[in-house]
Amino acid sequence: VGIVAAMAGSSTTAGGAKARAAIVGVCSNSCLIALKLAAGLITGSVGIISDAIHSLMDLIASMIALASVRKSDIPADATHRYGHEKLEDLAAGAQALLLLLGAAFIAVEAIRRLVNGGSVQKIGVGMIVAGAAAAINLLVSTYLRRAGRATGSAALQANGADLRTDAIVSAGVLVSLVLVHLTGREWIDPAVGLIVAAAISTTGVRILNDATRRLADEALPPDELAEIGRASCRERV
Repeated sequence: VGIVAAMAGSSTTAGGAKARAAIVGVCSNSCLIALKLAAGLITGSVGIISDAIHSLMDLIASMIALASVRKSDIPADATHRYGHEKLEDLAAGAQALLLLLGAAFIAVEAIRRLVNGGSVQKIGVGMIVAGAAAAINLLVSTYLRRAGRATGSAALQANGADLRTDAIVSAGVLVSLVLVHLTGREWIDPAVGLIVAAAISTTGVRILNDATRRLADEALPPDELAEIGRASCRERV
């Protein structure tokens, strides 16, 4: 992560930090997609292929995040009197829709495999790839979420949430492959694919809901407003 971030530029501004973080997401997803697709083709695992599709959705989301954080830092102008920050919320909403689309595709493929049957080959390769993908996504998602909180970027936080879900998905795929190897029950693989689809859908709905609330300028929850009030009082004292 550090190497890629360093390559992204040396700017210390918030805009530069957001752009570097977004580039990290794009680079990591690009590598993982190639790795997972290769493993999916070798093993024939629905779980790994589903994970690869999820990473593809994450890559598109990362590219949207990169474009949005660069655009959102443009100052207010004649056509955007209040600045361009809302573009990040639009980007987060677009990421959510992509996640839901990917979940639907995975669910269809998993159901087809459950009905028609199938087999998983070279499970060892799949286990190595799934374990490595889980570790990498966990590291990158932590970096993106911290960068998002530090810079106030909704797009980066959404992208970090995507990758955290992807890490969980990869860990689930690893467990499923271990179970298939130990029990010989091939139906476990597409069953995990359905669980992956459900997990992705949950994340997509949550991100879409959060983005919609911000775009509609919905008031903060009472507990957050109370905390802001207490902090304001402390500052005045």
